[in-house]
Amino acid sequence: MFLLHSSEDAHAFFGEYRQPFMDAVELGIRDCDECHAHYTQNIVRDAITHPATYRTHDIHYRVQVRAEQMFKNIPGVRTEYGPNNSLVLVFDDKAHVRFQKLNPDFKFPTTNMTKREQDFRNPSATNLFGQLPLECVYAAYRLRSDGMLRDLYLMGMDQNEGKWTYNVGRGQGEDPLNIDFGQAPVAPVVTPDELARVRRNAS
Repeated sequence: MFLLHSSEDAHAFFGEYRQPFMDAVELGIRDCDECHAHYTQNIVRDAITHPATYRTHDIHYRVQVRAEQMFKNIPGVRTEYGPNNSLVLVFDDKAHVRFQKLNPDFKFPTTNMTKREQDFRNPSATNLFGQLPLECVYAAYRLRSDGMLRDLYLMGMDQNEGKWTYNVGRGQGEDPLNIDFGQAPVAPVVTPDELARVRRNAS
């Protein structure tokens, strides 16, 4: 079923695209910070914090913009947009790749139960005419504490399980297959007092 069975297969298939992947992420980070700097220096003319909760989403958007620029003219690569306007790169109609931020502990900061994730990582549902399903790959990047790129991996997924990794750049030998795609939901703690209805005296 799967085109890519190992990190060696992934290296052979994606090796020629290593630089565009790295450029897309690094330029996306730069674009985000330059836009914020321009806004604070020329628009509001005052220092404004750049919180991670805002910066992370902005980086992701700009990485996708840069990736589309980098890959749209490469033969054999097709750019598409899926749910929530997420960029998908399709390589030779064999593998599709989406960018995703990784936390420092190699956990994806999203849930695996959304329809978008399930559709992306379970492509057999679209296999209606005998075509082989596309290999599901995340271009997963981690940021350093100073906000710059720490490392970038391509990760092949089979439903919720990591199958292989390809160190695109700056990896330090950690095993990113020990990943947990999202956190388990936390059950709310309810005290008995919260379940009791407050009685009110009839007037």
